[in-house]
Amino acid sequence: MLGVLRRRQSQPPVPPGADFVYEVAAASLAQQHKMREEDDRLLGVVIAVAGALLLALRQQLGSLDPGQPVATWATVVAVLAAVFGVLMGLLGFVTRSFIEVPAATRLVDYASLPPAEMRWRALPALLEGIKLDERLHRRKRLGLSLAVIGLAVATMAEAVALLFHLVSQPFGQALALMVRLLGGP
Repeated sequence: MLGVLRRRQSQPPVPPGADFVYEVAAASLAQQHKMREEDDRLLGVVIAVAGALLLALRQQLGSLDPGQPVATWATVVAVLAAVFGVLMGLLGFVTRSFIEVPAATRLVDYASLPPAEMRWRALPALLEGIKLDERLHRRKRLGLSLAVIGLAVATMAEAVALLFHLVSQPFGQALALMVRLLGGP
């Protein structure tokens, strides 16, 4: 008890608005966690779509026609961009950790203090956690953005390859190929 009294005497008094500051900081950290969870869901979708595109492109790689260099190069670019999208999506998943702020083990030292003083002393750790969480969220967003860009480039490159392939075919064969691609007989 004497140690707590000495600590109280050496600490400045808790400012009147300290509870409000703590609530705002705690809400900010909770919002950051919510946004990162949403980003994780988006990353999962982007990685799945890029993986499905890679599987489709893998089948097409075996039937490339050397007589159609533009279509061949466009398909190779699509494969590389899809691989890039998957890798960047995985980079976003690397930052899946979360921050426990303030750490429960640290709060044990403050257990005998009044709640307002406990929050005031824990506030610096909470603010530091917000800074760290912002850095992690920026990395995750970068991974997500680059994965989407890779997927978009892969899709555009594959569209170019398909267009060149269709243009190089006689009309009847091109029409039959389009019907087959669209799921027809």
